[in-house]
Amino acid sequence: MSFEVAVSTTFSAAHAIKGMTGECEKLHGHNWKVEISVITEGLDERGVSIDYRELRSLLQQTIRPLDHSVLNEVPELENISPTCESLARYVYETLAPEVPPQGRLALVRVWESEYSSAAYAP
Repeated sequence: MSFEVAVSTTFSAAHAIKGMTGECEKLHGHNWKVEISVITEGLDERGVSIDYRELRSLLQQTIRPLDHSVLNEVPELENISPTCESLARYVYETLAPEVPPQGRLALVRVWESEYSSAAYAP
């Protein structure tokens, strides 16, 4: 029996997408939202699959270096273009090894606006 648990958090940061035409190539900011989805098998004696607080804390630790930054200047992102897609993969690859053993990180979704998002799942 599988369960999917999701938590999210937000951060603010600026970026510029080189090679794009128009305004996206210029430095601009977003209030980003990041959601992670974790798959677990079964429940513990409390009826809980995995602790939301623990997952949210891990997610917040992962995005802390990005908050109130220029993403193009963050050392962890210096070799990638800081698009939604790239950020979703970065969060996945950084966070996956930290997920408690009873869970498996299934998906990371990053929104740069309330209308635009990208997800990464290997």
